Amino acid sequence: MQPENDKYMIRVMHVKNANGESRTLQFPMRLDLDRPKRARTTFSEQQLRALDDNYRRDGYVTGEKRAKLAESLGLTDTQVKVWFQNRRTKDRKRKGSDDEEPTKKQKNIDTSPTPSSTSISSSSSTDLVPPTPSTSLHLPSGEMLPWIAPLLLFIISEATAVDYSKFALWEKRTLRCGGNLCTLEGSGKWMKEDLAECRVETEKGVTKQLCGVKCPGADRDSVISKTPMWNHKCVRFSTYDTLERNQEWFIWRSGACLQQNITLEVHCGFPEKQRK
Repeated sequence: MQPENDKYMIRVMHVKNANGESRTLQFPMRLDLDRPKRARTTFSEQQLRALDDNYRRDGYVTGEKRAKLAESLGLTDTQVKVWFQNRRTKDRKRKGSDDEEPTKKQKNIDTSPTPSSTSISSSSSTDLVPPTPSTSLHLPSGEMLPWIAPLLLFIISEATAVDYSKFALWEKRTLRCGGNLCTLEGSGKWMKEDLAECRVETEKGVTKQLCGVKCPGADRDSVISKTPMWNHKCVRFSTYDTLERNQEWFIWRSGACLQQNITLEVHCGFPEKQRK
């Protein structure tokens, strides 16, 4: 829109928008971009000394008092007014920083040990109970996780061990495997080491080798052990364990344990009536 009186327009700019359309911008006289900036007032040492003395006596000068001060220093009323305003602002900022500094120092003092407490601790050290060594829990690495659970179960079972010999007749079975070939040795009525009867089964995509341990009539088994203990390819509950089907007991292996040279031992528990 064009104004009625063009004498107030002193600058015209032609610009294009994103669509390539041209527009004309007109700036009024009060937004003259060529107007020089106002020069900053420079005070002499004598003027600054007089202004500072008056500020110390009275932080606020108004009216006739300010006019007389400006006239005596050869300044305008506005220059004196602005100087006092700037000085008050500067003092407020300085006071704020001074208030914060003691607070910071107080915090440092509160957190630092006092000499008296240090001397008391050193002088009465013989009366104090010696500190107990700290016990921190170190979580196992990823390679240890597969066999850490069986180890914990073994520790718990040992801590709450029960003499099961009072309730059942126990016989040992030892399965020795070299790859897919296994032999079985037992105690009690059946002692001779012989080839184990093993078969392969696949369930839910997992291939397992099941070897019978010849414990017909057993109704329980004890904690199984392996040799060598450091073999981490064979991990109980993960790649080997015991299994009961139709009153027959088996030791099964799967995964990497199928290719290991390993000895597994299990105790079969028979009901008390079989003692007689």
